Amino acid sequence: MNSNEEIYQTSYLPYINKWGKITSWLCIVIVYIPTMVLIGIYGAQLPFDATINGIIAILSASFAMYIADPLAVFPVLGTPGLYLTYLSGNSKSIRVPASLMAQDAAGTEQGTPEGNIMSCIGVAISVLISTLVMTVMIFMGKWIIAVLPEKVVEALPMLMPALFGALLGQQFLQRPKLACAAIVLAIVVRIAQVNGIFQILPLGGGYAPMLLCVFGTIAIARGMIKKGWIEK
Repeated sequence: MNSNEEIYQTSYLPYINKWGKITSWLCIVIVYIPTMVLIGIYGAQLPFDATINGIIAILSASFAMYIADPLAVFPVLGTPGLYLTYLSGNSKSIRVPASLMAQDAAGTEQGTPEGNIMSCIGVAISVLISTLVMTVMIFMGKWIIAVLPEKVVEALPMLMPALFGALLGQQFLQRPKLACAAIVLAIVVRIAQVNGIFQILPLGGGYAPMLLCVFGTIAIARGMIKKGWIEK
């Protein structure tokens, strides 16, 4: 272990884990403050049946994301970037692209100490820019949308598909065999979803497509590595 890697393992990561845990627990407490204010100060009531129904509805829609999202983005973001991402949100739409671009610009490899540090820098800068943009949009968003050409406004809903397409293109160039297999898997899962196959699962099966795509791609990648079709 060289000196830089030793510093990363013995000093940098412990520091990140310490403050990452502290800030994460603080955020969990802060998230519940509005609810506690409504109950304690304004006397809001939480009917048990409505609360349970709400929990079931949220879990059925988001359960897959809770499991699959960290597994899907961790190899790109690394530990520091993951802490920042789940404090600020927008993991796939903003943080992952920022991390990938930072690592690509620096010429570092994903999963290495150098890559994780560049990921942290990229995510941190994206958080600052997002905060600035959100602040501007809060005060000027309506005016900005009003002065934009109609064609630009009509194209805004296509920003997310275009972003994910660009990310897929970048990963396709790096691992074309795995990317092709992942695309085929996604198409099969989508066909099954459209035909209502997952509805037989508990809670409606809305979580199945994401879980199948993420864990299925992981399984395919492991199989390709064992066969020697792609490098580890």
